[in-house]
Amino acid sequence: MLAHLESRLREIQRGLQEEASAMPPTGKRFFNAAEETASFVAGAFTTACELAVGTQAPKDSLRNRARLTRRAQAWLQEHMGDAVQVPDLCEALHVSRRELEYAFRSVLDQSPRDYLEALRLNAIRRALLRANANNATVIDIAYAHGVNHLSRFAANYRKLFGEKPAESLKGR
Repeated sequence: MLAHLESRLREIQRGLQEEASAMPPTGKRFFNAAEETASFVAGAFTTACELAVGTQAPKDSLRNRARLTRRAQAWLQEHMGDAVQVPDLCEALHVSRRELEYAFRSVLDQSPRDYLEALRLNAIRRALLRANANNATVIDIAYAHGVNHLSRFAANYRKLFGEKPAESLKGR
């Protein structure tokens, strides 16, 4: 158990270092640093509690919902380029949609669909900010990140970031 926690901590550290080195010097941001750190700490705490008590929590406990949410977040990160939807996530994790909804609402206070949308929009924004020299278009980047409905994407992007996707691509 402890070897797994140590391994996960090293993965997070490497990911943060790679993300920091990929960002331009003027706009360094750690987009997922807080999320990854919080996820790791929650996992470490859960494991420590289970080891101390020697029991498993009931299926509907907050601890198990947090564990399910972390598994879902990891799966979504791995499949970001695919056009995944919530039913795909449920099938991959072998849980019902209701169980996944309860877990996300309990832990993140948002639905899995809203989380997936925010995750996708943030990934697209990072790609747009990096794509200046690559001659990529907003449409290409959006489709590469699993967007299916361009007008809804543009409206949601503007609502979240306060600018059009094309403005992010140009770097204003």
